[in-house]
Amino acid sequence: MRSAATVRRRCVGALCLGVAAESQQRTKFLYTSLPRSTQFPQQWVVPKSTATNKFRSLLRSRYGAPVERVTAEAVNAEASEKVDWEDAEGNTDTGADVLAKTEARAQQPAAATPRPYVPLGEVAKVELRGDYLTEAGMGQEALEHYGVAMAAYEAAYPQHHNQIAKMRIKLARALRMTGRTESAIASATSALTTLDNVPGPQVEHIVEALLELGEAHLARKEFQSAGEVFEDSLAVLEAAHDIGASHRQLRQLKLVTRRLCMHAAAKFVHYSPYEADRVFAIVDTALQQAEHAYDLAGDKAGATRALEARTHLTDRKWFNMRDYAFKMRMARGVNGSKGKSLSARPSATELLAFTPTLHQPVFDYSALSTAPLGKEHLVSVGANAKVLDDGDPTRFITKHREVQQRRQATAREYVQKHWAGEAKRAEGV
Repeated sequence: MRSAATVRRRCVGALCLGVAAESQQRTKFLYTSLPRSTQFPQQWVVPKSTATNKFRSLLRSRYGAPVERVTAEAVNAEASEKVDWEDAEGNTDTGADVLAKTEARAQQPAAATPRPYVPLGEVAKVELRGDYLTEAGMGQEALEHYGVAMAAYEAAYPQHHNQIAKMRIKLARALRMTGRTESAIASATSALTTLDNVPGPQVEHIVEALLELGEAHLARKEFQSAGEVFEDSLAVLEAAHDIGASHRQLRQLKLVTRRLCMHAAAKFVHYSPYEADRVFAIVDTALQQAEHAYDLAGDKAGATRALEARTHLTDRKWFNMRDYAFKMRMARGVNGSKGKSLSARPSATELLAFTPTLHQPVFDYSALSTAPLGKEHLVSVGANAKVLDDGDPTRFITKHREVQQRRQATAREYVQKHWAGEAKRAEGV
């Protein structure tokens, strides 16, 4: 029989353990962040690719803008102009006068015209209504909404701005839907000119403006010009867009789902490149329209070129959606020892681009202990390295033998001294 004190002691201990476990469980979850849930790619912050330089030099069609040509006469006339000392006779200002004028000009307040207040939230609602009307095919109503939004944006933003260009693209689409093709071409050309003067134009806006310009040319039955403009969008994509960026994280999601037991659907989730990468979707549409335009123009070579370019673009996209940056190890039909977290592994295109080949011009000797003659300075020797060159293979045995002989000589000398001392002591006795 257990005593009452023992039972009471054990109950109190269990109660204390329960309280400790409950408090530990309560402090385990700190609600300092959003609850964990399934995140779709539409909820992620997608970095927009921008063109760093002026993209006008990439385009073959120049989108109808006049190109200034420098003639030989102008070059000769500019080179023949000379500056003589007699040209400075009329200017009698001294250095002090020039300094005084500069200071007086600097003290004058700058006439900065403040921009009017524009309720951008309401303007965005008007623009969104125009987008819905465009999707519904109601071009005239969309044109009215876009006109109001365009006037408000021109008052709110400077002349060269991404928002102005985006609005002009939408305006061009609505104008084309209502049959005003000349105005649509003018609006798309104005959008491209604006984007060419913006410091960091978005590639998505450039490609969409080229698509609208080509559609307007196609509506005017200018098939050859439309095909050239459609092909220009591919040149912009190849120059300023990272085609593997959209699926850099997504392409591993199928690999981390191992078996077909519980969450079988997660293994077959497909993230469409047409939703994750709008630049790719627009250029794909543009190349499809380019093939159609060249067919109507009777240009078989252009149609073949557009079709091959579209095929190549699609293959590049799908190749970047696959993940070959790991070693496949199959054990009883299960992919074992895979990382369960997403990472920024290089895509297949990056692997092919940056993997050194047999004919590489540069070899990295920093991880080696030896190098050819003349390249010894490229070797960085680690803490445990012994030599810099391939010396005598028996050098370690020789070194060990020398050390052993030295120790034996030291021991022999000690023993001889010790015995000599013992002999002297024995003689004295």
